[in-house]
Formats: sequence, C-alpha cells, structure tokens
Amino acid sequence: MINLGVIGVGPIWEGYRSVLPQLRKLPHIAAVYDPNLARAHQVGKELDAVVLSGIQAMACSKDVSAILLADVGWLGSQPINLLSEWHKPVFIAPWLPATTSCYTRWFDANSKRGVTLMPALWRRFMPVAVRLKELFATELGLPCRVNFSVDLCGAACLVEASEALLGWIDFVWFLIPREPTKVWLECCKSASTPTTTIHIEFPPTKPHPIEGAQHQAGGTCHVSITVQGCPGAETVADLVRRATNAPPPTGDWSHPNLMPVPRVTLECLRGEAVIENRALLHWESHGQARKTESLESERSERVVMLDHFFRRAVGGLIPVADFYDLHRAIRIATCESVG
Repeated sequence: MINLGVIGVGPIWEGYRSVLPQLRKLPHIAAVYDPNLARAHQVGKELDAVVLSGIQAMACSKDVSAILLADVGWLGSQPINLLSEWHKPVFIAPWLPATTSCYTRWFDANSKRGVTLMPALWRRFMPVAVRLKELFATELGLPCRVNFSVDLCGAACLVEASEALLGWIDFVWFLIPREPTKVWLECCKSASTPTTTIHIEFPPTKPHPIEGAQHQAGGTCHVSITVQGCPGAETVADLVRRATNAPPPTGDWSHPNLMPVPRVTLECLRGEAVIENRALLHWESHGQARKTESLESERSERVVMLDHFFRRAVGGLIPVADFYDLHRAIRIATCESVG
C-alpha cells in the first residue's frame, strides 16, 4: 500500500480525494500539510493522518512513500526544487508555469536520479484520447493530419491561457509520439479576434526493424492548431513567456469539466475521427459505416493519472508524463528549434 502525503488540502485536493475510491488500490493518507493550519488539522482529523509542519517535514518523513502536491501557495516552483532532492515520487496537480530551464532541471532529476516528478497533463488521459490510441492500432492507422482550434478568449488569466495552450500541444504529442521536424506560425490580424495557427510537422515512422519497409506504420503527419486570442499578450510566444513569471492561480480551474475541449478532426491512414468532447468520439474506417462512441462510463482523467502514478511509485515500469513533455510544448509554442 502507498503511504501518501498530501501538500495543500484545498479545492484541487478535494477533486482528487473524491476519486480515490475508484482506484484499484486505495492509498493510505499518512500525512497532510497546508499553510492554513486550521484546514490542515480538520482534514488530518477526517483522514486520521498526521499533520506536518511544512514541505521539508513531508519530504523527509519516513512514513510517507509518495507525495501529492496539490497547492504550492505563494512559493511557486520552489516546492518542486525541494522535493526533487528527495527520492520520493511526486504527483504535481496544480499547473506550475516555469521556464524551459526549470522544466529541464526537473526532468534531469527524473532521468538522471530516478526521481518521479509527474505533472498532471490531464488531456492525454481523456477517455477519447485513450480510445483513439486503441483505434490507431486496430482500425484507423496512424494520423496523417490533425486540425483543431483553441479559444483562449475566455481564459481568466495568463497562466490559465498558457496551461491550455501547452496542454493541447502536449495532447498532440501524446497522439503522435515522435519528435517534430518543423514548426512554423501563421498569424492573422485581420479578423475581429486575431488568430495564430501553429503548424507542426511530424516525420514518417521508421520501418519495422524485422518486418521491413512494407510494414511501415505511417507517413508524415501535419498538425494545425489555430489559437484564438492571447489574453494579456501580443503573441502566442509572448503569452507563454509572460505566464512563466505569473503566480499560479488559486482554485480548481484546471479541472477538465471546467475547461472547454475543442473539436478535433483527424485524418488517418485507414479512416478518420472527430473528437466532440472529452468523452464523445465519432470515427469511421474506410469501407465501414460511421460510428459514435460515448465514453462517459470510462474512468476519468484523474483516476487514470493517479493509477499510473501509484503504479509507477511502487516500482512499475509504466511510462508517465514528465517535465520534458512541457519543455517540448514550450519550444513548439515559441517556435524554438525542435530538431
């Protein structure tokens, strides 16, 4: 059983706490910490968990084997710098805007020292995303063209807008897990709402090492993400850079049910698909009738993320999201070198 320590027991924690009973193995909440001592003691009493005095105490506690970081307060990225020095898996639930150098340092802690630092990149765990990966392998073949629009006009702040932008870029890489060879931006200022289209070109997949070129899985894939509005910034790149210096917002604004999921169209080698929302998918393979799948009964993003995290925390080899994924997304959004 995982002995879990929780840092921050506010709204984000409550969202994750509500799905814990849906996990295959329920973790034991061993300790909690929150800057609001009254709230920490209340939750500690409810969970029969020890209330600790700070993040350092949580990191070095022998009774804690994994940590859920649900609130960083005014400390920003500093808690991750501290927690990465301890060899305990950390699931990072709040969105933390940071520079590429920060993301690189946190990824190095993961890759070079074996510390699991898993950011909550929830879009790749949507029921439609999981189902699409299955369909690529069985019915549709790999995607060769992906198109969608991300509307940032309704974002409450720079950080929220940046999270949406980088999160959807990461979602694309989850669907097409190859390093892009080319990225370019196409700006349109003539419309009432200025737009920027991010074009990403992915290379063909390599031939199967045994079966040869005749079994090559797919060719070049072109992705177009049209971004509408950049609140508080002049360009997409400026939006990402400004957000790195902004404090994380409070509350549970990053929950998928509170943020719009764009309509995503995909052309694949053997068919096509359309994502309508996080749990509704249309698809058809060549020569077959169009199908509609409602996936509301499937496990939610939070359940799948926690399940992957806990399986990794007990020594499993299951791959999880890391900060190189965010590093890659920033390079694409700012049109830096991607080769």
